[in-house]
Amino acid sequence: MSRYFTLRMLGIFASGLLAVVACLFLARWQWNRAHVDANASVSTQSGTIDELDPLRQFMPVESIGATTTVTGTWVPQSRINLGDRIPDGAQLSRAAGKDGNQTVIVDWSIPMCTWISDALKLTDGSVIQVVRGCALDPAKVPDVSGSATLTGALQPSEDSDLVKLPHVDGLLTTDRVVAATNMTAHDGYIVSSTPAQGLEKVLPILASSPHVPLHWRNVFYVFNWLFFAVIVIAMWIRVVKDELRDGDSANVEAD
Repeated sequence: MSRYFTLRMLGIFASGLLAVVACLFLARWQWNRAHVDANASVSTQSGTIDELDPLRQFMPVESIGATTTVTGTWVPQSRINLGDRIPDGAQLSRAAGKDGNQTVIVDWSIPMCTWISDALKLTDGSVIQVVRGCALDPAKVPDVSGSATLTGALQPSEDSDLVKLPHVDGLLTTDRVVAATNMTAHDGYIVSSTPAQGLEKVLPILASSPHVPLHWRNVFYVFNWLFFAVIVIAMWIRVVKDELRDGDSANVEAD
């Protein structure tokens, strides 16, 4: 049995084990990327903006609806008004239907308003757009300036497949925020939990992480990594057999 415990054999065992574990870890990681728990309930996640919505990435699905607190300075002339809306974002979304038909024009029984959003420049120099509330007459809402600390719910860019809206006057997209500020922007935006003075509170379109159908490309990658694990095991067995055979041959020649 000592031939199984030489330094060379131990190295082969360790390398094979690490390779298999790495393949299984990557398979699990791809599976997690492929779907979100269908039983996801209202999000209670919270954290810093950097944790929930890292720069240079799309907003993670699990961060949608999460609560974050940000501190920064309002960016001048960064306002984006979003008309033909109602304060309840979830109800607005339901009006589009399951297909998210943006050509549907809804005749609301309540007064329509305009969502007022401004960009907040964070301490790292990046910006994130903040929906501060809803106004019946956006022309009467004064410009905002100075510093602010606010808490709100994260929402994805409205050109995302996850957002369903009927016909509205413009979408709040990350590209639009970048164009308005000429700065590096976090993906998506924040709906402030406390409306600005004189504005009506806006409820977010997505209050929790939505269920996302399986991304089949990631599912394919899962099987891909499992296949690699099988190959590694087969190669591992072959190398061990060759090593033992070479050792037996050397012993025979020595005798």
